[in-house]
Amino acid sequence: MKKCYTLLFLFSFLTVSLLKAQTYYPMLDSALNEWTYATQMYGVIAPPSPSDARSACTLPFFAFPFSDAREYTTTDTVIDSLTYKTLIHEEYLTPCLFGFLREDTAARKIYFRSHQDTAEYILYDFSLQPGDSMYFRFPSFGNLPTDWYVLDSISTITISAGIRPAFYFYSNTFAAPLIMIEGVGSQFALVYTETSNQNIFGPFGN
Repeated sequence: MKKCYTLLFLFSFLTVSLLKAQTYYPMLDSALNEWTYATQMYGVIAPPSPSDARSACTLPFFAFPFSDAREYTTTDTVIDSLTYKTLIHEEYLTPCLFGFLREDTAARKIYFRSHQDTAEYILYDFSLQPGDSMYFRFPSFGNLPTDWYVLDSISTITISAGIRPAFYFYSNTFAAPLIMIEGVGSQFALVYTETSNQNIFGPFGN
């Protein structure tokens, strides 16, 4: 009888562990997705926000050092038979078109396509395991070097939405970790590949 209890406990433990391992927190959903960046606490006089973003953002994008900024997705759009969410950057209450995001939840990857490019690329890959590497391309005027970064470890971090996996990347040319949070993004900026990272304190939303 004791063996049966032991086997039952082991089976339950393995089942729970397997379920935990399969949990994935998507970054995008069907509702509004929003990321906010509190870079200063002073109010600004700003024009009213237009109903839609008619202008395109200038990319690469400087790291909005003097205003509270946010990025959010709006309507879906189809490009090359793929469905993307339109990504808007808003600063001083004036929005501009940043680009397009899509997520493959089965593969645990998020793809980005800027408004000025013809091809998408992997922005986040949460299927990676410690020891795997990923190439991160940063604007030349930022603090982080463009390089191969190795996933050193995966731990958990508590955010307003709850506990989420945090992926810690390191490179040979940059000592501090580059952190990717599942369901949120980078600690520097959502689209770190198109944004200067020198004045960003991190995502406070989502």
